[in-house]
Amino acid sequence: MKGRFNMRVFIKKPVVAKEGEEPSGQVVIRVRWQENEVMFSASCWGNPSKWMVAAQKPRPGTTHKHNGEPYTANLINRKISRLTEAIQDSFTKCFLNGEYPTKDKLKSMVISAVTDDEISARERKKKARIKDEYIDIESMTILEWFSKFKEDGLNIELWSNDMVEKVNAMENHWQDFDPKEKLRLQDITEDTMKEYQAKLVKKGLRNNTIINAIKNIHWFLNYCKKKGAYVRDEALEFKSTLTDVKDKEVVFLTWEEFKTLYNFEIPEDKSYLQKIKDLFIFSCVTGLRYSDVTQLKISNISNDMITVVTEKTDHLLKIDLNQYSREIIDKYKFYPEKKGNVLPHLSNQKCNEYIKLLCKMAGINSPVTVAYRIGNKTFKEIVPKHKVISFHAGRRTYVSLALKLGATPEEVKRITGHHSYSMMQRYIAQDEEQRKHATAVFDIRTERDFLLDQLKSLSNKQLREMIIKYNAEFS
Repeated sequence: MKGRFNMRVFIKKPVVAKEGEEPSGQVVIRVRWQENEVMFSASCWGNPSKWMVAAQKPRPGTTHKHNGEPYTANLINRKISRLTEAIQDSFTKCFLNGEYPTKDKLKSMVISAVTDDEISARERKKKARIKDEYIDIESMTILEWFSKFKEDGLNIELWSNDMVEKVNAMENHWQDFDPKEKLRLQDITEDTMKEYQAKLVKKGLRNNTIINAIKNIHWFLNYCKKKGAYVRDEALEFKSTLTDVKDKEVVFLTWEEFKTLYNFEIPEDKSYLQKIKDLFIFSCVTGLRYSDVTQLKISNISNDMITVVTEKTDHLLKIDLNQYSREIIDKYKFYPEKKGNVLPHLSNQKCNEYIKLLCKMAGINSPVTVAYRIGNKTFKEIVPKHKVISFHAGRRTYVSLALKLGATPEEVKRITGHHSYSMMQRYIAQDEEQRKHATAVFDIRTERDFLLDQLKSLSNKQLREMIIKYNAEFS
């Protein structure tokens, strides 16, 4: 099999890291094949003024600086060479098996090759490098492991700001749980996990948040285990006993609310909300998630159709443009700050913050029942919709409105990428009009049958007179 892929080496998002220094950015390698794209960090920084863009490498003999730390051209070239070799070897192995790698598989193969992840149980006492200091991994504190976890996430996985915030929250929760840092990884048992869960409940966190926090700790512990640390199976196998509220009210826009938001004119002093309005409307009419809307490339649009491999699930989706999505794409065709994307970018946090404010200003305040559990207690609150709406409500709005407006479940499923109708059901909600219609169909059919019976009892003359009268009244 002859497979194709391409690599490009460049400096990502240069910033001024330290006063008196010129801008610097991470040296990254972008890999593209088929509909996929992955970026790897070369674990070094470069200055754009000393970088040869066409040659994709630093100028010979230059020294690059970031936060006072020097990176010579030779060092940068060695790191680039090591990473490109790992990428090429990974593709070659896949091509020999007659296949292209998935994004996750390529990441796994490359990371394994460049970071020596394959540490056996017998090698657990090898030294681990943390902040330029070599120590025995068995003696590392959990917070030191968190530091390495984040370092690898930023430099190798290229975590987003939202991912960093999630890990920081996890680290803070653990620091509250073990403030004196007495615990080591090998000390975490099933009882430890139960105590950690109880601590989070005591802090007043909702059960849904705690369930996700336990999953995140498993993610962290599995990372440590792959790095050669001893982690007890009972800690990894611990399952949260907490339950969340079932059948929560789904937050989405009704057709009337969608039109209200679409037609809402943003005041001049709040013009920064125009971007989130356009991004959210785009999600409502395409069913795309935040990650796919904000990363949509020009190459993803052809023949009035979006063709995209989703960031979250790697599903290939084909979505025809409609008047709303086409209008928004055309609006930002020459927008200077979209950085190669079809639409402008806002962080997920800002999107969720701004969409609440936007919907409040537009008067989207129908009551929503928010139900949640803390420990073994259930709480319910009735709040205006604008308080609980988030960007993900755009995807739910698409599913709900598309079905209401006549699309079949199978058609909607193909657009959203859900494997089955049951998976899509949690996105489906009924507004008041739909709910009434679900039982009113009996009344409608009964009335229709009654009218048909009445018509059948009329003579031809009576029926003709009725039709003439009807035409005269409504012509």
